[in-house]
Amino acid sequence: MSPRGVRRCLTLWGWIVYARAWYMGEDGVGFSPVDAALGLRPHGKLSRGVRRRAAYAGAVWAGSFLAASQMLWECAGIELDPSAIERETLKNGETAFDEQKQRDETWSRPEKPGEPVAERENEDVVVAADGVFTLGQKGRRGPKPKKNREKAVAREGDVEPVVAEAAEPESDGVQGKSFGRETKVGIVYGLSDRARTAGGRRLLIDRRVVASSEGIEGFGQRLKALVCRWGWRHARRVVVLGDGAPWIWLWAIGFLGERAIQILDFWHAKEHLVELGKKLFEQACEASAWSETQGQRVRAGEVDGVIATLEDLARRRRGCAREAILTEMGYFRTNRQRMRYPEYEAQGLPIGSGSVESLGKCLVKKRMCGGGMRWEKPGLRAVVALRELHENGDWHEFWDQDVRRLLPAA
Repeated sequence: MSPRGVRRCLTLWGWIVYARAWYMGEDGVGFSPVDAALGLRPHGKLSRGVRRRAAYAGAVWAGSFLAASQMLWECAGIELDPSAIERETLKNGETAFDEQKQRDETWSRPEKPGEPVAERENEDVVVAADGVFTLGQKGRRGPKPKKNREKAVAREGDVEPVVAEAAEPESDGVQGKSFGRETKVGIVYGLSDRARTAGGRRLLIDRRVVASSEGIEGFGQRLKALVCRWGWRHARRVVVLGDGAPWIWLWAIGFLGERAIQILDFWHAKEHLVELGKKLFEQACEASAWSETQGQRVRAGEVDGVIATLEDLARRRRGCAREAILTEMGYFRTNRQRMRYPEYEAQGLPIGSGSVESLGKCLVKKRMCGGGMRWEKPGLRAVVALRELHENGDWHEFWDQDVRRLLPAA
């Protein structure tokens, strides 16, 4: 043990200054038990309690880092500027993302004797997925760096100096350029996890969610781990709900194969009919009546009849209206086998993906789609990881493990 001087840190009760002892292990790695107990990172000045509340305000509670700074001051008397809250949020988010990845790898491993194969056991597992767009930012934020210029000294009198211009550091795109980036969300639950409210509305009493901005492959691996965790290996039926996006069905076929019962969300199918009706009829009442009639036919199992109606309309229309009809014909033909709604409802299977639609709004849009927000990939990934932790009820467990992260030898 050796003295290590004094240290200053911000706690929930304000700034404190304390003396500490420094212990050296046999491997030459040193640590301070007081630092670990306070939850201080190396060279950090925020205690665990402050870091936890900063991450909660920055990712879960407030709609922006500026609002998080104001809320912390008003509600807890903690004075942190928005940039400090952003840094703390991103650090904890990266830690959460790495641990989620390790946990996913564990659950995705092939089944072995004596090892747990699932956290839940369900006879019928339901999987729903969707995508939510956010605005991304290419390149670095802030002012564009100036080009480095070096002037060579001329050795001879009248010769002009040579100017050497250093190349700009490479970036992943044009600075200041905005673009759309999709964050995919998924939800997994069992049919036995559904209940009804007093008003007859469906309610999920137990479910797990996953969110990822790492593209289709990264999201697919995370959703696979979650489905394994929910007991699909021993399930009787596995239902996959989607809005018609091809990547959802490709994932279902690639991972679940023939076991998957693919169901197209009925309300998305009806929305297609509503939009087509607006293009075919000038009067709003006519368009509404037509789309409502066709929607009832689809739900009653008359998909082939609706396709025949569209074919007849296509023969009698020209121009843009005909193109719209042909597009919808392709949509209904492609998803014909996923629209057997009377059969699904008779078996007690869901035909709507409202749970994952609302999840996308609450988990992603509420925090990531504020006015003027542009997200670089690391920031988006970190904040989404923390929001997923909170949505799944793992927030307290994440922070209970903070001592282990800071003091592995304890």
